[in-house]
Formats: sequence, structure tokens, C-alpha cells
Amino acid sequence: MTLEEFALAFEEFSEAVTLCEFELVEPKRSQRKDLHAFLLLEGLTRGQCQPMVSCATHDLIWLGVSVEDVAAAITREQVQELVRCGVHYDESVDSLSMNV
Repeated sequence: MTLEEFALAFEEFSEAVTLCEFELVEPKRSQRKDLHAFLLLEGLTRGQCQPMVSCATHDLIWLGVSVEDVAAAITREQVQELVRCGVHYDESVDSLSMNV
């Protein structure tokens, strides 16, 4: 999908998904939603060797993946899966993020 479609899918699913929906993700790559998201992103961005957490503040981390690479490989269902894991698309810095 394009980066614009990626952003719209994140927006759509973020409005529809509540924080309690990780239990709907099947099959689980991990019982921990953050690790599940990391493993999904790792699978989508094979070849990238940077750390998964690229930056952190008091209560937020930014993920060390190229959103362009993720957008090119991801499906709408996988965007929903990431949202259910608590991943956000931060368009202001063109990065994926998570609350900690």
C-alpha cells in the first residue's frame, strides 16, 4: 500500500479499536502485545538491522523501522493487528510509536 493508504488505515483502525482488543489477535506471535508487534514488524522489514526502539521519552517509544518499507509490505489486516497491539503512526515524525 502507499504511505497515504497506510496513514488512512492507521487512522481508521485507531478510531475503531479499543486498547483491550489484543485478545482478538490470532495467531499470536507472543502473549505480550509489544513483542507481537515487534515480531510482526521484523517480518515485514527483513534486511533492516537497526534496533527496534529508536527513541524514547518518559512514556513513549518510537520504533526503528522505515514506515515506507512497512507500508510497502503490510496488509490492512496487519495494520489492524498493529493497532490492537498499541502501535500508532506518528505522521509528525513519520514514525511508528507505542505508549509504554
